[in-house]
Amino acid sequence: MKNRTFAGCKFNQMRSPFFPVLFLFATTVLLSTRVSGQSFEITPENTQYINQRFEQGQLVSSLRDDLVGGTWTLYYDAEKTRKIEQCSYKNEKRNGEHITWYLNQQMRTQVAYKNGDKTGTETRWYENGQMMSQTSAHSITDTVCDRVEWYKTGEVRYKEKRDGDKRLSTVYYPDGTIKCERVEMYSKDPKLLLPQYVLMSEVCRCKNGNTLYDYTTKQGEKTAYKEYHCNGNLKMQGTMVQSRDFKVGKWSYYRIDGTPEHVELYKDADTPVKANIKDGIWIYYRDSGEIAREETYQDGVLMESHFAD
Repeated sequence: MKNRTFAGCKFNQMRSPFFPVLFLFATTVLLSTRVSGQSFEITPENTQYINQRFEQGQLVSSLRDDLVGGTWTLYYDAEKTRKIEQCSYKNEKRNGEHITWYLNQQMRTQVAYKNGDKTGTETRWYENGQMMSQTSAHSITDTVCDRVEWYKTGEVRYKEKRDGDKRLSTVYYPDGTIKCERVEMYSKDPKLLLPQYVLMSEVCRCKNGNTLYDYTTKQGEKTAYKEYHCNGNLKMQGTMVQSRDFKVGKWSYYRIDGTPEHVELYKDADTPVKANIKDGIWIYYRDSGEIAREETYQDGVLMESHFAD
């Protein structure tokens, strides 16, 4: 038996010895069926869905071997006045426009499909009607992309442009000033768990113009990292592999007044896969600068923890 899902409905495909009788019965059923407070509209093209029943709150039907087509519409209410989702199928694949709505009937998403794959521009909205995002890329492997995101109040929040294996992105504060600028390169390095974009350089600034961090790295190399509070005091420093999310060696953290906050120790590594393994004594400090607590790790496992007197 084969499961298929259309417009939020789960259908089981199986052959039935009672198919002729069931099909005659199906032609007499209502074209709209109430399911857990939601309504599914079945178009004439889809009358091959028969023997309808419920399993775990989902509409389940036996399926003919005919190819599935037509438009499916999911509603919030049985009266069919408020839509949730609408999409079309051809040859058992999504084809044409796919739209979703909020409860207030403001459009939520809009994208076109061709032979089951997204194509063209995908647009999303906030519930208040303000556009949330627009993108021409639908997977990480798309080499051409123009993406824009907006704050709920309408200001540009993010811009991204892909050109071949390079991805350039900019993050903005609501007043339009630049917060961060990033350069990433798409990598299929076997040392990585999966092909992904690897951060090559990033610059971020506070609203007052002070630098939060500014670094450039190379794939597979360890790089020194420093980050600052907006008042200019050092916030953290350590060694990373490709990005600050992959830590090796000693990392030190400081409060906004410059006093030490805590120290972390990680095993040495030369790839992101082997980074972030806690190893050694982690120290936490009180505001006065005295040691408050120590934790001892070995190969990522906490071996001992105690508070200072």
